[in-house]
Amino acid sequence: MFHATTRTLAPRVRCYATRAQPIRSANALAIGAGLGLLLTAGGIVHNDASNWIPWKKSTPAPQDVAAGHEKQDPNITPTSWDQQNQVNRGLKEPGLFLWGDNTTKIIQSSSSKQSFPYPHQHEFFRGQYLRDVAFGPDHAVTVDYHGNVYQWGVGHSQVEQPNLTLANGDIVQVAASASNVYALSKSGHLYVLPAAASSQEEHADRSLPKELQKSSGSWVSWLMGSSKPVNGQGHAYAVPMEQNMLKSGERITSIATGLHHVLAVTSSGRVLSAPADVKGNERGQLGTGTFDIEAPSEYGYIKWNVVNDTLDGVKVVEAAAGHYHSVVRSEDGRVFTFGANNFGQLGQGDVGVAKGQCNYPLEVRMLYSLSGRASKPPGFACSRIAAGGENSYFVVDKIDKQKRSVTEVYSAGMGQYGQLGNAMYSQLQLTPVKVKEISNNSEYDEKSGKMVPIGIADMVAGATHVFSVLDNVTNVDERTVDTTKPNFGHDVYGWGHNFHSQVGNGKRNNIATPIHPETLMAEQEPHSKDVNSIVVNRLQLAPVTHVKVKVPGSNKEQTARVDQKMVAGVGISTVYSRVLPEK
Repeated sequence: MFHATTRTLAPRVRCYATRAQPIRSANALAIGAGLGLLLTAGGIVHNDASNWIPWKKSTPAPQDVAAGHEKQDPNITPTSWDQQNQVNRGLKEPGLFLWGDNTTKIIQSSSSKQSFPYPHQHEFFRGQYLRDVAFGPDHAVTVDYHGNVYQWGVGHSQVEQPNLTLANGDIVQVAASASNVYALSKSGHLYVLPAAASSQEEHADRSLPKELQKSSGSWVSWLMGSSKPVNGQGHAYAVPMEQNMLKSGERITSIATGLHHVLAVTSSGRVLSAPADVKGNERGQLGTGTFDIEAPSEYGYIKWNVVNDTLDGVKVVEAAAGHYHSVVRSEDGRVFTFGANNFGQLGQGDVGVAKGQCNYPLEVRMLYSLSGRASKPPGFACSRIAAGGENSYFVVDKIDKQKRSVTEVYSAGMGQYGQLGNAMYSQLQLTPVKVKEISNNSEYDEKSGKMVPIGIADMVAGATHVFSVLDNVTNVDERTVDTTKPNFGHDVYGWGHNFHSQVGNGKRNNIATPIHPETLMAEQEPHSKDVNSIVVNRLQLAPVTHVKVKVPGSNKEQTARVDQKMVAGVGISTVYSRVLPEK
């Protein structure tokens, strides 16, 4: 973890950083590497859990020893067991933690509170590992340990507990538009459910259309048989998307949704798009070269479009969607955007008539032009994308001028709430701008004995706020974990709109530079602060590892591959304990 202030890391703390500043020097000087201390661009990186205090050793005064504590060096940032033990608690006490806007009744339906400033555990999912979580603007959806789908929030119904709306489907991923929920099964079949429970009831137990029966073959027999996906009352709400666009052996591997459209990436690297409602292509977000959409069938918008044009011959591996725009990333590290561009969210450099709402994919060459090139330079690759609201985010791995491998984060689009992360509150940003605090950072890896870049493990974009999960070195083994000793995980930064405290610092001021959210225990534990009122305890997420978990609905235990995952929506954020498929 990097540390770019003059404050010194606390003993017994793995890589604590206070509020980070932009790195101003490309030089790094290791001092006492055996002790895990590194000076990087005027800051300190500490990679062990020793009790060694940087800069000086002092013997505590007798009166301080008698009082039961050492006199604290003013340059040392204090910490607490809450900080050091949070990764273990996350692995031993799984669940779903939410904070931010509660006007949608997603955080706690029985509460009259409009906002939760700190993470609040959802009682329904206490003790559970989940497969996935997603937010619509006023509703939420999750997939439990067994692959069943639950929905809740005012956009779904007024009931206090989440509803089981899709069972026995072996769902692995969900995404939510304003009006629908999309659920992707392990076998690559995609179901569509209305967000509202009232709409689900209207369509309960309807027969599948003939074209779906013809295209799906034996799968339809399974769907309509005794093990068909049903809700808690036995109704088959889900309608599968058409399979006609898929080639032989091709299947859907991931999905993403905006407010009114859905994207899918296939195993062969193609991109499919479909409207979720009548607004599904009004800004060209389907990427079909037109702003038109076909009329829906009686089963809704279940027909795919193939996104071609500039994507012909390009193998796409990731897709993301904002409210009215789309972002896709290719296997060779290029990025293409299409849809609305009124705030510059496409990263194309202008919002003129030609690019104000582009209905076909355009390569984001502005990422390359920062170094004066019109095409992707050698050693350059976008490794991750994210989109939310009117913003796009790009994680870039590249070789810098000093021939070092570095990771940089860029943002484009609306910035009035600080969600660009560039210390400014701009109305719009036409070209990708660097988020300096989480770019070009490095740390000393004691296992390899050398400096390594700090990459980005995940980018999580809500409507107007965002989180970045760092891929910093941790001491958690993926094969197993010892929860009897302190473990450190992936550091998290957040910024942007904070009216409902969705960034996670317990306050309501908008934030234009990345900061550390507080821990998941901040609602229960005293908020530990140092003499300068800087939050000491900061959020870390458990890395991928294997633990023994109790199988829900039985008394059995099994070894599962798990971690912690963040998701952001409209004014709301969550961390949940995730169960992952084995490699």
